[in-house]
Amino acid sequence: MNRRDRRSSRPIMLVGAAGVLAAFAVAAPALAQDWVQPAAMPEVSASPVAGAVAEAEAQAQAEAQAAAEAAAAKQSQLDAVVNLAYAQVGDAYVYGAAGPDAFDCSGFTMWVYQQALGVSLPHNTHAQWNAVDSWYAGEREPQPGDLVFFFANGADHVGIYVGDGMMVHAANPRTGVTVDPVNSGYWANHLTGYGRVVH
Repeated sequence: MNRRDRRSSRPIMLVGAAGVLAAFAVAAPALAQDWVQPAAMPEVSASPVAGAVAEAEAQAQAEAQAAAEAAAAKQSQLDAVVNLAYAQVGDAYVYGAAGPDAFDCSGFTMWVYQQALGVSLPHNTHAQWNAVDSWYAGEREPQPGDLVFFFANGADHVGIYVGDGMMVHAANPRTGVTVDPVNSGYWANHLTGYGRVVH
């Protein structure tokens, strides 16, 4: 190729390069957009997530409500036992009697639970100890409405714990149904444990 041809070919090459550059300039924004922006991700709807959260909250509220209702029902039962026990204070003690106006100790607890809650207990202190959820003194705390048991040398006794260290029980022919402290005098020396009927 001669000098003229070489000179004449330069503008052609420049024009060609300019055209490529121009074309690239036109395409660059689109290409840059494709490079910078990732492929569009499918949108995640908030509705399923919000629905799951709302469902979990509703379930938690329902469980809390059920627990509160169960606690209220239990408290109502215990109150019924304690109130009925107190209502018999002053009634007579008669060996073998089970109400409604005279009682021995296990006859008293049997009658109160039957009348207050429809719960049947045997008419015998040892049998009541074995029939309920019983535990020895000091193992756990009693609640009002629990049975309280006393055993010593074959003698036995049962009453209804009413809270604050007190019990209602059919004590003996002299005092009848009365209220006494669990942890003093004769009773403190013979306290065996407690029994739970209402859970």
